[in-house]
Amino acid sequence: VLFTDLTACNKFTGSLELAKKVAVETLVLIGQQDQMTAPVKALEVANAIPTCRVQTLSPCGHAMLSEQPNAVLDALTTII
Repeated sequence: VLFTDLTACNKFTGSLELAKKVAVETLVLIGQQDQMTAPVKALEVANAIPTCRVQTLSPCGHAMLSEQPNAVLDALTTII
């Protein structure tokens, strides 16, 4: 099941077009060492969102809530 899910995620190509339609203030958190979602790809999507702010967490991978819970909380409190 996990392999099928990951394969579907990797094949999805509509991210940039959908991101352009986001009409609310947005925060994108990027894990600098993320191996599931390459930081450069996350940044591409973030840059397509008109009202986006980006914050990169390091050292941090894909499981940022486990790896950097306080940094995630600090980032989220800036937008909510």
